[in-house]
Amino acid sequence: MAEFEKEFGEYLATEEDWNDRTNDDLDYQETMLFWTLEKMTEEEAAEFLDLNGPTYEEHMLETATAEELGLEEPDDREELFINNESVFAVELRHRIGAGPLAGIFRRDKELVRTPRVGEDGYVPPDNGDDDGPAQVQVLTPAYLAAMVDTRYHVQDLVLDKDETKKAGEKKYRAVEALTPQRPVERAYNAAVMGEDAPHVRNLQGVTHTPVLRRDGTVLSEPGYDPVSRLLYLPNNGLKVPPIPEFPTDEERDQAREKILFLIKDFPFVSEDHRANFVGAMFTPPLKPLAPPPYQFLFITAPNPGSGKGFLAEILGGLHGRVMRGEMPRDAEELRKTITSVLLSTTAPIVQFDNLRGTVKSSVLEGLLTTAEWSDRHLGHNEDISVKNDRFWIATGNNAHLGGDMARRVLVVEIDPKMPNPETGPSTSTRSGTWPSTGASCWPRS
Repeated sequence: MAEFEKEFGEYLATEEDWNDRTNDDLDYQETMLFWTLEKMTEEEAAEFLDLNGPTYEEHMLETATAEELGLEEPDDREELFINNESVFAVELRHRIGAGPLAGIFRRDKELVRTPRVGEDGYVPPDNGDDDGPAQVQVLTPAYLAAMVDTRYHVQDLVLDKDETKKAGEKKYRAVEALTPQRPVERAYNAAVMGEDAPHVRNLQGVTHTPVLRRDGTVLSEPGYDPVSRLLYLPNNGLKVPPIPEFPTDEERDQAREKILFLIKDFPFVSEDHRANFVGAMFTPPLKPLAPPPYQFLFITAPNPGSGKGFLAEILGGLHGRVMRGEMPRDAEELRKTITSVLLSTTAPIVQFDNLRGTVKSSVLEGLLTTAEWSDRHLGHNEDISVKNDRFWIATGNNAHLGGDMARRVLVVEIDPKMPNPETGPSTSTRSGTWPSTGASCWPRS
């Protein structure tokens, strides 16, 4: 006993003291108590329990709730009863796109959601690629049922025989239940058709920075925009200052300085190439005014370490980008990559890295000449058509454009004119310390 008292110290508490202990204290008590009892004989353990009042287990059973013990989390989800499938289907139609099921949209003939990085549902690629700031996930009726199961406290009403016998009339009790598939399918199909699903909105696309609507006004408020049918999801907590409708000359000059500051240290081979890059910076915000397709942006240099990656990172930092490593040479693999990007990602910039040799691809040429991309739906026995509204870019050293690519590509070339440019002097922009997606890098006009 002396050994235990020395080890346990202040944790030899009276029953009154137990009530003031936190869960962490109780965990420690439980560990120390059972560690000590294991070292005692049966007689010593019985003597100790008799002398020290209620055991840990007895006290917990008498005074602590399951929530306090960490054995059961409180279920604060909204209750949803499924005892009548017809009523449940109607109720679900009115719930899709709002409350716990907010963020579900209609895209063509399917329902989708757009989880952001770090949110439930965002699944990072496992092959080193980067899907960018958000994904687009197609919801099947089975996935929708799973969402209902996790976001609502789904219950059914069953006949309580004992209470019915006592009361002489039918009495029911609520029991845990899984969402039935048939009414979910009915609600899903109605939502896809736009029938009596008031909170399901049409989604034309996603932007992560402010854009110009077709009427020239600026979409700058986060969330869904019913005018353009775009969903604005600011990237990395981006907060853009209010944009004046009629900027002054001073505001325009300040905006120009901020834009040029980002690229002031890059050794463009000519002013034309600098202008090409400035135009590339403005392509994503102008997409609603200038429909696709867009020219392919190729950032090139004679040597590695020249700063091509930093230029591409500026575009990605401003607008969000999807990274797909080296562009597949195989035509079928390239088609699969393009289809996957257009269906399941949201960033306006899509980048292939380190192109080599002669870049010649009939698939890529076709992509750059059509506003609607058609292909076989991955994992399905059907063809699909999806809007090709991305700005496709690539970096490379001494790569050459073959076939009809040359007239569909916007070239930005930089040349530090030194054999090992990565060993040259570092500057604020080419070292990667320029602002990324903070408001300070966004011009107000």
